[in-house]
Amino acid sequence: MPLEAPGPTPPEVRGQHWTLDFSGCACLPELLTARQQLEDLCASACREVGLSIVGSLFHQFDPVGVTGVVLLAESHLSVHTWPEQHFVALDVYVCNHLNDNTAKGAALVERMRQLFLPTHSDCKQLSRRSIGAPPIF
Repeated sequence: MPLEAPGPTPPEVRGQHWTLDFSGCACLPELLTARQQLEDLCASACREVGLSIVGSLFHQFDPVGVTGVVLLAESHLSVHTWPEQHFVALDVYVCNHLNDNTAKGAALVERMRQLFLPTHSDCKQLSRRSIGAPPIF
């Protein structure tokens, strides 16, 4: 059986991934403890920066704390709160497959900083990409 010629090389998958650790959050306490309020604010922030929400799931812990994710056409925002520590851990990831969404991701990172008002923050940014595929832009 003859070998088939290889098809076109798929475009490179690229994206930007931020991890955020916010300590000493001076936001309203409800933002760290109330599932619905946190979900609404996260969704609003995603829309404000031009990202497309495809779903979300948030969970309220008893007695306190919330964990959740907003699924985006461009990837995701995840958030985990520890109200008793005034601490929030977040992930923001945007894919740059067909469009460069880096600016929207960076704007979402800044919006999260404005919402939680941390006195200390540790933000790391990682460029992610598939290996071996040619770049698309």
